[in-house]
Amino acid sequence: MQESGMTGNGRVYENNETPQQAELASKYLGLLRAHLVAIEERWESPPRPEAGSALMAVDRLNPYETLSQLIHHSIVVSIDNVRTTLTYIEKTNEIPMTALYSMIRAAVEASSYGLWLSHGGTKNKLAWRGIRLSYRNNGDSASLERSWTRTQGQPFPESDPVQERLISCQQALPNYRSHRIDKLPSMTEVVMEADRTVQSRLHFTGVQVWKACSGMAHGNFAVFREILEWTKVSENEGVVQVKFSSRVWMIASFLQVAIENLEELVPHYEQMCTGRRGSA
Repeated sequence: MQESGMTGNGRVYENNETPQQAELASKYLGLLRAHLVAIEERWESPPRPEAGSALMAVDRLNPYETLSQLIHHSIVVSIDNVRTTLTYIEKTNEIPMTALYSMIRAAVEASSYGLWLSHGGTKNKLAWRGIRLSYRNNGDSASLERSWTRTQGQPFPESDPVQERLISCQQALPNYRSHRIDKLPSMTEVVMEADRTVQSRLHFTGVQVWKACSGMAHGNFAVFREILEWTKVSENEGVVQVKFSSRVWMIASFLQVAIENLEELVPHYEQMCTGRRGSA
């Protein structure tokens, strides 16, 4: 798919991949599909925390929404977005100008949260991360519910029993009783920590991909010029008309980061579900 855009400074830099590069990138997408299939086969019967495992010990510290549930959800969301991106390309044989970058961003975000949740250190620190995320997620849900009830003219309760329960879970963690439960690291910080966990990247870092995909999703024209193919169509009085299209190599390389996250996260989650109890 191609779209037209304008540059206001009269400069045009053609940034296009050759047919040979596009063909190589298409084969690369096939390799990514093979990696995804291996992950999905491994995830067909997701493990549950065994008695005596590190994850079971953490789950007991937040019975409202266990850490295993939170990590499970992050894996499911990431797999779904990677699969949908690859399936769309395979079925249509086209790459939309911007839409796939939003799904890649979602895959990187979800898998990064999974890595952040599962690599926190001690069982109390892991539980604290999960409790904070549950608190934030419940706040988002309550805000949505409040807007619905307001639209329907219904009262909304002042107190939130879920938040109260999560605060009581916090108070059971001696080292975190005075910490702010409503304060989470930024998405950038979460992705950066995932980068530190996944020690080897083939092409881009998670932060690079997340920022690039966010720019594409938000319609950032400066990011468009960096990420997309664009060629000069016409020029009139210093205003240049250009044509944009996606580069197959960028899509494939960005998807690689989500695959790398999942290939680290899924085995680590399996390991957390078995074995000996973690440290306090």
